Amino acid sequence: MILVGLSGAMGAGKSTVATLLAQRLNAHKVTVRTALLEVLGLHEPDRATLQREGASLDERTGGTWLLQHLEDLEAVGHQAIVVDSFRTRRQTLPVLTRFPRAHLIHLHADEATRRRRYQQAAAVDHLKAGSPFDVVSAHPVETEVEHLAQDACLVIDTGAMTPQDVVDTIADHFRLDA
Repeated sequence: MILVGLSGAMGAGKSTVATLLAQRLNAHKVTVRTALLEVLGLHEPDRATLQREGASLDERTGGTWLLQHLEDLEAVGHQAIVVDSFRTRRQTLPVLTRFPRAHLIHLHADEATRRRRYQQAAAVDHLKAGSPFDVVSAHPVETEVEHLAQDACLVIDTGAMTPQDVVDTIADHFRLDA
C-alpha cells in the first residue's frame, strides 16, 4: 500500500491538495479530523472539545490510534491512502515506520496567505468559523506541526502555487500516478 500524508500549518493548503491528490491517485482520502471523530464517537463538537479529546486520545494511545485506523483501512483493501493531515510527531512517526511506501509531504505558506485561506475555509467549516485564526494558531498542536517538516520527504511552499501545481509537484517528485 502507498500512503501519502500531508502536514503543515493551518491554511497551508493541505485539505485542498489532499482532495486533488486522492483523485489523481484514485486513493482513499482520510481526514484525521473525521478519523478522530469516528474513534472518539463524537458528533459535531466545538474545536476546543475536539482538541482536548484528541490530545487525551493521543496520550492514552501514545499516538498510535491513527496508525491503527490506517491499518484497518489497509486490511479492507485500500491500496492507496492520502492522509489530511498529520499534526504531531507522536501520530506520524509510527505510521512512517509501519508503511514502507509512506511519504510525508510538508506544506508551508506565509502567515498572510494562511490567514486568508483560513478565513475562506471558515465560511464553510463550522469548527473554523467558531475559532479565530490567532487563537487556533497558538494551540500547542499548531505550534508543534512545523516540527514535522524535518521528517518530510518533501517540503513545498504553497504560497504562490495553485493547488493543482502542488499536486503535480508531489506526483512528479515521487512518480505517483494511478
